[in-house]
Amino acid sequence: MKTFIFRFGFAMFIWAVGFFAGAIVFAIPALRNVGEIPWVSANPLISILAIGIWIPLIWWYSHRQIGTSRRPRRDALQIGIVVCVTNIALDYAVVSVAMGSGLGFYRFAAIWLAYLLLLVLPSWMARQHLVDTAAAA
Repeated sequence: MKTFIFRFGFAMFIWAVGFFAGAIVFAIPALRNVGEIPWVSANPLISILAIGIWIPLIWWYSHRQIGTSRRPRRDALQIGIVVCVTNIALDYAVVSVAMGSGLGFYRFAAIWLAYLLLLVLPSWMARQHLVDTAAAA
């Protein structure tokens, strides 16, 4: 239960980083007015900034958790699921409902790419850890 709470806390941190990246972009008129790329991103600057920050954060956290784990595959799957589901739920509650973006927020590929990276990168890290451990033995 303790590890789940820490993973949920990290998931909320990841979401907050993406949310504040979006807030910074929207606070600067020149950045806010960047055009949409149809079906790819409503604001490419937010997508690039969020994904660019999320990748090293999820890599760092996964590496830290998996490196000391006796069950790296299970832990990686749990990290990926908790982080991904938390981000989807918070995006829905805050961005879609509270901020009024609606379900149109989810029509862009960049958001789904971000969710996929959050889900898959920890498992990839676990695989690499197992390969490195087997090679060292």
